[in-house]
Amino acid sequence: MAEEFPESTFVGVDLATFFNAVDPDDVPINCSFQQASILHLPFEDETFDFVIQRFLGMAYSPSDWETALKELIRVLKPGGWIELAEGNFIMQRPPACYQRFYNSLAAVCLSRGVDISLLHAVPMRLAETGVIEDITIDYLSIPTGWHGRIGDICLASFGAAMRALRPAIAPTMGLDNEGYEAMCQEVLNGFREKKTWFKAPYGFGMKRVEG
Repeated sequence: MAEEFPESTFVGVDLATFFNAVDPDDVPINCSFQQASILHLPFEDETFDFVIQRFLGMAYSPSDWETALKELIRVLKPGGWIELAEGNFIMQRPPACYQRFYNSLAAVCLSRGVDISLLHAVPMRLAETGVIEDITIDYLSIPTGWHGRIGDICLASFGAAMRALRPAIAPTMGLDNEGYEAMCQEVLNGFREKKTWFKAPYGFGMKRVEG
């Protein structure tokens, strides 16, 4: 986006430190990064014309969601736009072997106060704020392992997510590292065979201009 809109300034925020490993020569001059939490944004009120949050539905408890939305709206200018975009672990046409992984993931998340079955409803939280207007809510249909390059990319991303979750999920499934990897491969191969896809929900709206 920074390259598409060179007259705008972009600021990325994440709790992780991987931004430190990015070669500055690979970053457009109108783009910068800060390590920070969405729950405590280091910006003044009404700083940005547009804010977007992606793929954090599994990171927040219900109370965190309330705080996160307040922070995103706080740093957004009146008349500015906010967008929420999420992934989804409820797959369409999944292979039978996927259900075991999903059940384990859902149980681990519930133990942390996160219900992954509700990720599709994340964008609807914009309406609950009472200050966001002109709201649009929809979803993208994401092929996973089929339909050309985009499907290959999504399959690789899903596989990376499954492997990143191994420390939390494998013990609940009674699997060692080798067994967990075999399970991942079976699921990913099944996605290709069944032409699995998922609905990636998103929503956007404008912050009300008072007066």
